[in-house]
This record gives sequence, C-alpha cells and structure tokens, in this order.
Amino acid sequence: MTKKIDVNLLNRQDARAKIVDLIEYRESMLALDRQRSAATKAREIRELLIEKFDLLEADFIIESLTHLGHAPNILYDDNGHFGISADGFQPVVTGSKKLEGSIHILVEKHIWHRTIRGAIKIYLKK
Repeated sequence: MTKKIDVNLLNRQDARAKIVDLIEYRESMLALDRQRSAATKAREIRELLIEKFDLLEADFIIESLTHLGHAPNILYDDNGHFGISADGFQPVVTGSKKLEGSIHILVEKHIWHRTIRGAIKIYLKK
C-alpha cells in the first residue's frame, strides 16, 4: 500500500518555513542596524506572501505582515464586505500593555471585498 503525499501541504509547509526564516533573518539585520538588508528581506517576504498566497492561511499572512511593521486592521461593514486598512490613528501602546481607547481607521472604497482572503489580497497588492 502506497502512502499518498499531500503536495499542497508540503508546499504550504515549505512556504511557511521560508517566510519564517526570512522574518527571523530580517529581524537579525534590524538588530544589527542593517536597514538596507532588512528592507530587501521585507520586500522578498512580501513578494513570497503574494506568490504563495493560495497556500497560506489568512492568519499566517496577517501575522507575517506585523513582523514587517504593518498594523493591518481587519474590518467588516455589516453589509457583507471585509476590508483591511493600516491607515489610521490610535494611542501608542508599549511593553505588555493592551490598547484601550479610541481607534480611528481610514478606509478607502477599493479595500472592500466579499471575503477576508480577498481583502488580504487587495491589501498585499497595495
């Protein structure tokens, strides 16, 4: 009896592992104050997130973006549309504190999509 190998699962694991490795490398470059190398890795990570989009889970993509300095906000408009925006204002939070207070998010018409994945794709291509 032969065992079936889920190629998509292997591709997903490979893509995730490569992205995690790149994030760790980028963070080490930032720690060494090598901004140009870190910026190059950030572009590479973003391109890989776009290229492997269909293989990656939505939460993995969003969490990966936060390691690149993005602050994506997932929005729902009560009318069946999702959007992601990183533009807005909020109180500064440091250390282990949790955000409390008003958050103002700027929304543009083109960010809305019927699915969260669609909204993420729009955000990535921005």
